Amino acid sequence: MLSTERIEERLAAAKPGKQRSRMEELIKDGKDVYADKIQGKSIIDSFRRYCDTRDPDAITNGLYRWSINGAGGLNDIAHYDIHGFRAEYPHPAVYLERLLYPEMNRGYGWRSPEDYHALHVYTDGLTSGDVRFAIREIADARREALLRDIADEVRRRDEAQLKELAARLGYTVEPIPDA
Repeated sequence: MLSTERIEERLAAAKPGKQRSRMEELIKDGKDVYADKIQGKSIIDSFRRYCDTRDPDAITNGLYRWSINGAGGLNDIAHYDIHGFRAEYPHPAVYLERLLYPEMNRGYGWRSPEDYHALHVYTDGLTSGDVRFAIREIADARREALLRDIADEVRRRDEAQLKELAARLGYTVEPIPDA
């Protein structure tokens, strides 16, 4: 339970309106809350763009911070900076399989966006838990296509490397029909 002083500090950082009222509501439920200066919707939109474009540059600071933050986000992990994070997760399938699903499936019993001790509350009133569930929904809908996409990408890269090596050695490479 937060002290009165700590509650006042946290609420002082909140914008009036949706953010502040959501924080007050969560505090009444015994949650530890933190005001964040961005909209939760922008994090969700960033993740959707990342999945749709397969471009790690679509990872905004908001998605990066949510991804490395344990308070309803994913995990308290460190990367040198957002550029290192983008290099670590160059394709959304890598993000899904190495970070998102392992963190979401750790078995903490989170059945709803409020099943967290601590939450970031964004200026639009969404919490980091709300963002987590929205991102999971997007990931679930796109997972199969993203996994196929990265498998195709790896196959194309491997074929190009094989052909390059064969050419250097004076060979040609032809695929086996129906293989």
